[in-house]
Amino acid sequence: MDKTSPKPKPNSPRNEDIPSDEALLERNQKLGSNKDEQWQLLSVAIDAADISMVVTDPRREDNPIIYVNRGFTELSGYSKEECLDRNCRFMNAEDSNQLGLTVVRRAVEQGESAKVLLRNYRKNGEMFWNELYLSPVYDEGKLVLFLGVQNDVSERVSHETNLQEAIEKTFEDSGWFTSAVMDNLINIRGDHVGTGSVDELTARERQTLELIAAGLKNNDIAERLNITVNTVRNYVASIYDKIGVHSRTDAAIWARERGLIAE
Repeated sequence: MDKTSPKPKPNSPRNEDIPSDEALLERNQKLGSNKDEQWQLLSVAIDAADISMVVTDPRREDNPIIYVNRGFTELSGYSKEECLDRNCRFMNAEDSNQLGLTVVRRAVEQGESAKVLLRNYRKNGEMFWNELYLSPVYDEGKLVLFLGVQNDVSERVSHETNLQEAIEKTFEDSGWFTSAVMDNLINIRGDHVGTGSVDELTARERQTLELIAAGLKNNDIAERLNITVNTVRNYVASIYDKIGVHSRTDAAIWARERGLIAE
């Protein structure tokens, strides 16, 4: 019986179909080159855009900045060289007790997107309100980058704060800042204000917030709690930070939505 060589299986690759190591290396180099070119084009486009953006690398220790665009250097006053390989926290200066920073840290740890309002500081020390949009970037299921887009909303926050203060002063001067008024404000606003949790407040801060929700002024709260007016002001500032509001009215609405109101 004649011996014949086995016929190749129909679907099995022939040797000439298998690329050599040199061909694979050349292909990978081309792919890498294409990615570099794409990144360079993207960098040019982002630099030309009228936005402030940073890119960080969560795979490296402390999630350092690996790219900032022209918009960010103009907003912050820092050069690109001063920003690279640093964590973004330098923009907070010494103002680290902000609820928004906790939201940012949680988003980075969990690889999620977030939108927060932060007090940030330019290189010259000037504070501005930064509305930060944080977005994760995944490659084949792995977290590789974070994109942060900054928006200076100081003017908007100032207008909102001035309006709230004017409304509150009118209520206080006229004796209208009552429980009924607060209920009407909640109905008018419709949306929920603030963030945070009641559990983050100290016992005194909670008492202060309950009295704010009842319509009491700082002098009345100080008398009720047997503390100084300055101490009340300190409690109020801490409450604003912890629950993520910027005015007394929003603090009162936040409290009433959660059933916190003094009798």
